[in-house]
Amino acid sequence: MSSIPEGWRIYYLDNFIEKVLDFRGRTPKKLGMEWGNGNIRALSANNVRMGWVDFQKECYVGSEELYDKWMTKGQLECGDILLTMEAPLGNVAQVPDNQKYILSQRVIALKTKPTIIDNDFLKQAMTFEVFQRMLIENSTGSTATGIQQKRLIQLELLLPPLSEQKKIAEILSSVDRSIEATQKLIAKLSDLKKALMQELFTKGIGHTRFKDSPLGRIPEEWEVVSGQEICHSISVGIVIKPTQYYDIKGTIPLLRSANVSENGIINSNFVYTNSAYNQTLQKSILKYGDVVTVRTGYPGTSCVIPPDYAGSNCIDLIISRPNNDVVSSYYYALWINSDIGKGQVFAKQGGLAQQHFNVGELKELKILLPSLDEQNDITSILLAEDKKIEKSKSRLEKLKDLKKGLMQDLLTGKVRV
Repeated sequence: MSSIPEGWRIYYLDNFIEKVLDFRGRTPKKLGMEWGNGNIRALSANNVRMGWVDFQKECYVGSEELYDKWMTKGQLECGDILLTMEAPLGNVAQVPDNQKYILSQRVIALKTKPTIIDNDFLKQAMTFEVFQRMLIENSTGSTATGIQQKRLIQLELLLPPLSEQKKIAEILSSVDRSIEATQKLIAKLSDLKKALMQELFTKGIGHTRFKDSPLGRIPEEWEVVSGQEICHSISVGIVIKPTQYYDIKGTIPLLRSANVSENGIINSNFVYTNSAYNQTLQKSILKYGDVVTVRTGYPGTSCVIPPDYAGSNCIDLIISRPNNDVVSSYYYALWINSDIGKGQVFAKQGGLAQQHFNVGELKELKILLPSLDEQNDITSILLAEDKKIEKSKSRLEKLKDLKKGLMQDLLTGKVRV
């Protein structure tokens, strides 16, 4: 660092760490015990995410007796720093409350000297890219990188006076709270859309009379059709040695699985071909209104080709060309993306480790078909929900950019508070 802000000092972690709680390698079996028989949660690298403890992930639980035999160096307290030491290296969070926890696989806890450092500030500083880079530079291992405790405590950190630490931590924490609130809103909106899809794809809009069908009770006016009945064609894009068609100077996108999301085309990480190659691949040239579907990875994920990507090509995607006299392309894509659509294919595949969406399965996919007018009404409702979700996701990205910029300014002393 070229210059140090006035009043700031460089410390080794060892200067302000009172105690390191490190029980890596300890297991119930080595203590002559087993998991269970209690409700004390074990925090492992599975639970320590970057910035928070994730209790949605699986936690082992232990008894009071196991806790007493395990946590022999001290107990965790609210605000203590948690750090994953490997797989993954460098996730930082704080103990969220004063409940009892067992410190488990690949995680250590840092107890600090409160006269030198504020734990909220330390969490922010350890998530900052400068510190994360130091962790990587001092790590060992190839497939699963980790850092030794003796090297960790010799890493340096630039600290402002304690009062300034607290102000910086509060500013950054307030952005974190906004990020968390936005993430929860996105999850809530996504759940609402999922519930709406289930409701609209089974009961429709304003129906009072229903009938039995292979997919359960449906509005009397609806039909049950297959994919091949409502599409002019269903085929697959380039599947044999697609790299021979790549051209870094080309201008025609070759869409891949990574470019397909339920909300539309992801216009990053494209590979390209040129017009000469493209003409040799007429079968997989895309048209406006086509629906492309992912075969493997996130099988069934589908979206409509917008006007901007008409004339592009695709690799290993299923291409459906709906008959728009009977089915809306957007309704068709939404149906494939629905739990009812994907569920039909997954049900056939049982316990297969690698699931696929194949052309034959999409041709046989059972689809509930309302009138075109009702399809359009259903589509409008669901696309409106998509817009709300995308708006929140855009806000989330802006908040993350704001946090990144604030960290650069505040944690280096470029901007003083």
